[in-house]
Amino acid sequence: MDTRGGRRAAGGQSPMGAAALTVISVVALVLIAAAAPVGFRSGWGFAAASPGLYRDTLGWFPAMRFENAASFAWAFRSVLLLAWASWVLMIAACLRSTSLPTVRKSALVFSGAAVVIALAMLAPPIFSTDAFAYTGWGRLMWAHGLNPYLHGGPSLAATGDPAAQFLGWPPTLPYGPAWALMARAFGPIGNGIGGLFGELLVHKLLAAAGLLATAFGAARIAETYRAGTGTLTWLAIVFNPLLLCEGPIAGHNDFVALALLTWAAALMTASRSAAGDLLLGVAVAVKLTAIGALPLVMIQRWRQGGVRAAALTLVLGVAPILVLSLAFGGIGTVFASIAGRLNAGGMPAAPVLRAIILLAALLWGLRLTWREPVGSASAWLEGWIPVSLAFVLTTTNMPFPWYFAWPLVPVLTQWNERHGIAVAATSTLAIVSAWFYATPLP
Repeated sequence: MDTRGGRRAAGGQSPMGAAALTVISVVALVLIAAAAPVGFRSGWGFAAASPGLYRDTLGWFPAMRFENAASFAWAFRSVLLLAWASWVLMIAACLRSTSLPTVRKSALVFSGAAVVIALAMLAPPIFSTDAFAYTGWGRLMWAHGLNPYLHGGPSLAATGDPAAQFLGWPPTLPYGPAWALMARAFGPIGNGIGGLFGELLVHKLLAAAGLLATAFGAARIAETYRAGTGTLTWLAIVFNPLLLCEGPIAGHNDFVALALLTWAAALMTASRSAAGDLLLGVAVAVKLTAIGALPLVMIQRWRQGGVRAAALTLVLGVAPILVLSLAFGGIGTVFASIAGRLNAGGMPAAPVLRAIILLAALLWGLRLTWREPVGSASAWLEGWIPVSLAFVLTTTNMPFPWYFAWPLVPVLTQWNERHGIAVAATSTLAIVSAWFYATPLP
């Protein structure tokens, strides 16, 4: 592959061609999802209003419809498999190459960034209603001065704000105070740009920036494990069908937290442990899922520097959420609101079973972290893979596709046989979960 991005890898396969096919397939998935039959209710819930909003705003989005659910499901699932197959071909072509360019020199990197931004701006958030809910939580704060950890949809409806229709369950905000402050700050900016469309665009661009930042951070980590694999990791993340659909297209705030957590690990590999610990704390303050990484980092710090180092990690890891929670009534108010998500809809709570799964995953994660070399700055990433998977599944009740982004990103930081198995397993779970987009609710 040449330094301009490489038209052809060893063996004649083109990463650029496979990457392009992946993007085309993802765009086709958006168009197919937007063309679901009238009255179709997706198993995971499509944002049925989003194509019309984008059509009215941008004036170009097609208005076609499938006649029946069977033909829609066949088309959606066929293209889903094509997108993932293209992604695998891209990775295979890169692995066969003996001269992958650096991230800064790869044409694929610049084209990938352009694709992510374009999808954020032009594709409706069809795969989830979460971005619409984000606008509702934002308006609750910046337009009406209400505390989202104490108020929800009914309070917003009482103000006459039409965004109240986007707030169903949970009854109060399930995200951290750092995200709440971002939503409050950026909401009026988006509204000034273009009303509801602008507010959605802000959250989609935040997710797009999160995906790109995650890719760059993961690429730096990959280089510390094996020189020359940074570009492969960057491409594998930016062109991944799951991450494209759920990041810049759907606009999930998970990608902001993922970027912070990934860069926390990247800073740790650069011997900037305190900065990394603090960034991990900010990730926790965006989405509490990231707190599952804290005990792993602490055990790593204890091995490297003793009790004092582990204690400092704990302080830096929880300080951001404790401090930022003061803007909303304190950590008790914030935690009670987030904990309310555990029993808000979805599967039965089964607290004992969830505790067992979490404990087993944590013990497994600690074992993986412990067996890494003491000097490895990001050894905890190995343990984070099973912990993150267990954490998102047991604390959310529903295996939504975007939750699999949490274990997938660290899996893509190494390219060996063990991680190859993990990539296959995580990707399979993501595909199976996305399969239910085309399954109608009874």
